Amino acid sequence: MKYGPIGIQLGHRKIKIAQIATDDKQLRVVEMISVPTPEDSISNGFIKTPRVLGDAIGRAIDSSKFHGKRAMIAIPSEILSIHLLDVNKSSNLDRIIASKLSQMAFEHPEDLTFDYKIVANSNTAIVAVTNKKHIAQIREMASEADLRLVGTDLEMLSIYRFINKCYKTKKQPIVIGLFTPPKLKLAIFVDSILSQLTVTKFQVEGIVKPDQSMLDSFTSFLEIFKRNNIITESPTIFLAGLSEPDTDIDRFLWSNLGLKTTSIRWSEYFNISNTYKDIEELIKRFGAFSCSLGLSIADVQIPTRFKSPIIPDIRVSDFDQELFNFPQRMNQ
Repeated sequence: MKYGPIGIQLGHRKIKIAQIATDDKQLRVVEMISVPTPEDSISNGFIKTPRVLGDAIGRAIDSSKFHGKRAMIAIPSEILSIHLLDVNKSSNLDRIIASKLSQMAFEHPEDLTFDYKIVANSNTAIVAVTNKKHIAQIREMASEADLRLVGTDLEMLSIYRFINKCYKTKKQPIVIGLFTPPKLKLAIFVDSILSQLTVTKFQVEGIVKPDQSMLDSFTSFLEIFKRNNIITESPTIFLAGLSEPDTDIDRFLWSNLGLKTTSIRWSEYFNISNTYKDIEELIKRFGAFSCSLGLSIADVQIPTRFKSPIIPDIRVSDFDQELFNFPQRMNQ
């Protein structure tokens, strides 16, 4: 068995931790847990007390069935900003972008870390930026947890890659709605590039129910994107972070927005293992752990035949709910 790193998604209420191992036939879940986030340790995505947080994570991992100490940690969306910048082709693009960002954020270029993509056939750079102090806090947290940090990844980018591994997306634009307390986060990817990201006003507490506020958040997000961009295909909406797939939310958004919508659902390429034997929980919470699972399989390719080819239209009156009652034919 080849073990992936331990994937860790930091949340305001919960920390989700998962690990995957690969064999010749399937991906097997080594362990998948959520633990309460220590009070006042995270605020708006910023780690306030890395040692307290690291201690909680370390104890949770040590008391569970994870393999090894290698870890990948997601950077919360709240501490990340996305900018569209006009840049001329230059050998010093990094310096030019850093200078522009420092003027916008009133921060010194040396305090910032960023990555960027140039939009095809244009002089536009899509830039994701955060302050280096956030990364330093993540490193300190990992050290306190006695973990070997092998990398970090953007929260939404990890989920996007996970979707591409589990679904035949055909490179169409993808909107991700991430339902994690305290607020709904939205992102859109066009040509595999994170093109827009926002933390909405929609509160995510307790049982999430579709309502006008949720619809307004998606509508406003999409309208802003359409004003600034030209897309030839309608995006598909994937919902992550929900405690379990929710056909009511899927149906509500699809009907009102006219866009294909689905909660992220289990792929049969993912199996249980000798250390994690709860197939029902895996199927139920697959979308809730899409970020941490995605971190653990960042370098793994899933055969095309195991990717979901369609998103069933749950709006129709004769929709067959049995389509989501997956057969439990998994062998340990």
